[in-house]
Amino acid sequence: MKRKDDKYLTPLKTIGGTDANNIAKGKLYEVWINKIHPEKAPDLSGIFPVNLGVETEPFNREWFMEKTEKIVVMPEKTFHRDGISFGHCRPDGIIKNESAILECKHTNSYSNIKKIMTTYYYQIQWNMWITKTTKCYMSVIFGNQWDHWEVDPDIDKTTDLVIKVEDFWNKYIIPRIEPPR
Repeated sequence: MKRKDDKYLTPLKTIGGTDANNIAKGKLYEVWINKIHPEKAPDLSGIFPVNLGVETEPFNREWFMEKTEKIVVMPEKTFHRDGISFGHCRPDGIIKNESAILECKHTNSYSNIKKIMTTYYYQIQWNMWITKTTKCYMSVIFGNQWDHWEVDPDIDKTTDLVIKVEDFWNKYIIPRIEPPR
C-alpha cells in the first residue's frame, strides 16, 4: 500500500509539529534528513500503525464531534505563522467558534493520557503556537476505547521550543550541515 499522496506522509520543507516534537526530544538528525534528503528518509507508507492512524482519523474526528457537540472544520491549508519562515503545522481540525485546534491520535490499549501527553506534548504546543490558538482538544483512541481532553498552551515551554527550532533551522537546515547523531 503506497500512500505518497497523503498529507501526513509527505514532509514539507519547513518545520512542522512532528518535526518540532522531534527537535525538542533531541532527534535532530531525523528531522534534518527528512528536510535535506527526503529521499533517504524512512518510507512510512508501509508502516501499519501510521496507516491505521491516518485511516481512523476521520472517524476519530466524527466521534469527537458527536460526543462533544463541537463542530470541527478540516483545515483547507497548511498553517504558517506570520513572520516565521521556518515553521508550519497541519492540525487534524479547527474547532468552529473557538480559538482551538483538534489533534486525533490512535494508540494501543496499554497507553494512557500521561503517555500520550509525553509523546506529543511539543507537537501540540507547536501547533497551537503556529495557529495562534488558545486550546488544543485531544481525541484519542486507546485500542478500542476513546477519550478526549483539553490542553492549554504552555508559554514558557513553547518559547523554549521556538528558540530550539529556530536554532536548529539556522545551524543545520539553512547551511545544510548535518547535525550530530
